[in-house]
Amino acid sequence: MKKFKNLFLIAFILINAVLVSSFITISKPNEVFAVGSTHTVTFKANGGVGNDYTQIFNDYETQNLTPNTFTREGYVFASWNDNIDGLGLTHYDCDGLTLAGSDLTLYAQWAEKFIITFNENGGSEVSDFNEPEGISITEPAEPTKTGYTFAGWFTDNTTFEEEFTFDTMPSENVTLFAQWTVNTYTIIFVTNGGVEV
Repeated sequence: MKKFKNLFLIAFILINAVLVSSFITISKPNEVFAVGSTHTVTFKANGGVGNDYTQIFNDYETQNLTPNTFTREGYVFASWNDNIDGLGLTHYDCDGLTLAGSDLTLYAQWAEKFIITFNENGGSEVSDFNEPEGISITEPAEPTKTGYTFAGWFTDNTTFEEEFTFDTMPSENVTLFAQWTVNTYTIIFVTNGGVEV
């Protein structure tokens, strides 16, 4: 009889072990989630254009975030954030993400774009810059103007005292003016025995 009780106890322990192994506990006490459950990431435009969309994640399985599909006039997509004002946890496009135990909402974060307008002052055309603040920029190819030499880009069109430095995109719209210096030439007259000019 004692042997039968011991076998019954062992069987009971094994059955409970199998049942427990089909569940996973996570950080919060008293929360248990079944293996193979899924949760949803919802993407919101947060001022952009486009319909909200979702992505299904298997719990504890890392997946890459679906690329952004939203647009916003005058802005460029910067990142995702779990707080609408951008003060939460930041995620970047196509980042790897692992979910466990809850759904997640991500809000698009936008960087405003500014314009550098080039006034060529009669020279050949230079395309304007339209980029977000802080991005690295380099000086465009020099314009040309017949009879003149290009002397730089300046923020004023009269004194030409403030030359613009091309390093990062400014946080405001800027108009730059091309400065030109007149080409000078020397004419040499060869009189061939005549009166010197």
